[in-house]
Amino acid sequence: LSFAYPEVREHIIETYREMVAYGIDGVCLLYNRRHPLLEYEQPLIDGFLEQHGKDPHDLAEDDPTWLHYRAGVLTGFMRELRDALSLPITAIVMSNEQENLAQALDPAGWIAAGVVDTLVPYTDLPEWNHSAFSWQNPEALRPYVELTKGSSCELAPCFHTPAMKAEDYRNTAAGLADNGAD
Repeated sequence: LSFAYPEVREHIIETYREMVAYGIDGVCLLYNRRHPLLEYEQPLIDGFLEQHGKDPHDLAEDDPTWLHYRAGVLTGFMRELRDALSLPITAIVMSNEQENLAQALDPAGWIAAGVVDTLVPYTDLPEWNHSAFSWQNPEALRPYVELTKGSSCELAPCFHTPAMKAEDYRNTAAGLADNGAD
């Protein structure tokens, strides 16, 4: 199911509306799962052609105009979801701006639009590496701290590996809190 299709977005929103009836207290969008979220679906191609006069197939895969266009579509879904629900929205995102944009994620746009309440950077390691210790350099959180500063969006980085011990969790959490995590 692709977010490029309005019918898919509406189906997903209807699923969340159904969950609301069960008394949930928020939703968490696991954008760290099932990649790619958007690629070259026909509605994206048509919209990009209309807006930019170019076929995205003729551009480099990492062309910023194309990547930002795709991210705008997913931001549109986030707006639709915010409008449909009166619950907090959490979103799990990638390690940095480049990885987010490559996956059509735009945390800065979401924060500016007020459509995300909690941002969860999945790891500071590239390519969703969840088997290594993440956030061992708490300073790696700085771009996300700057992104959420002055907004109502909370910053709650994810960290876990099967090898982490209780002391590792405490030390990592303390380091992140000392560096701006909520």
